[in-house]
Amino acid sequence: MSSPTIVVVRPSYDPATEITSRWAEEIVEYARQKGIRVIDLYGSTASPERFLEALKQAKPKIVVHYGHGREDALLGQHGRPLLTLDNLGSVKGVIFCIVGCHSGKKLAQAILDAGGTAVSAFSDRFLFNPFNDDSYRESVNSGARALIDGKTFGEARQVQQQTFMKWIRLACQQDLDFTERSIGEIKIQGSGGRSGGSQLWANLCESYELRRSALKIEIQDLEKKERQEEIGEIILQAFSKVEAAQQAYDGVAEGLTLEQRKIAFEKLEYAKRYWVARCQKCGLVNPLNRHHCSCGASLCPQFMIPSL
Repeated sequence: MSSPTIVVVRPSYDPATEITSRWAEEIVEYARQKGIRVIDLYGSTASPERFLEALKQAKPKIVVHYGHGREDALLGQHGRPLLTLDNLGSVKGVIFCIVGCHSGKKLAQAILDAGGTAVSAFSDRFLFNPFNDDSYRESVNSGARALIDGKTFGEARQVQQQTFMKWIRLACQQDLDFTERSIGEIKIQGSGGRSGGSQLWANLCESYELRRSALKIEIQDLEKKERQEEIGEIILQAFSKVEAAQQAYDGVAEGLTLEQRKIAFEKLEYAKRYWVARCQKCGLVNPLNRHHCSCGASLCPQFMIPSL
């Protein structure tokens, strides 16, 4: 019996795809180590012609795509459409693992309707931190690795979800630990006998205590996602205290010690950067756990980039 074939599609032509093509390279190497035939469509070979030829001629068991996506298409090198709603004639019997934006909306169902075995895809933006991508790489790769190991699609999806959850839980706990330490530092600076505005430290402390409450709820709610609106409201309450602390800081900064200025500035900047995202369309401040502004625009934190 011939070994199954996997097609790995990994364009590389902009900052996002340069990173994700390296993630996909791990899948190429892993599959080959397992004795599986891999058709590696990297860079310029991630073209419509080469992709459709691989689908028709090799009849792969799995297609893994790391690249930009649309609701109605998977995109290859320089954004050329590879698979669209109009060329699904060769997807029957194929499992698709898609790492990219929006392809889970229309294209995923169209693949299934055309006879595809299963599809793993993102319906919204897929965001990752380009400066610390280990958690994203491990999470998205875990599903493809599980399929290569012979797990069913359902089992592979579960592995991927558990991996994502592991990293999300770790990030939340690290944030909570940082918040606890910050509260301690703020209380020391605001304790009796030190120079500096009491309103600055009171508002800053209250903001971080509210953030701590939101994080504790978020950790409890990671799997069910039933209290996201409540978490968002607490974050906005915390940020209102940050704005009050910033106003107080601007009025008393010259009278603070060097250490006090450093701590206050760091805590204020951290909150502004990692607690909220300002909508680029309407300017409204939104909690970071919210993916869309009330105006309908997608929210993209400034330390993240949309993949794809």
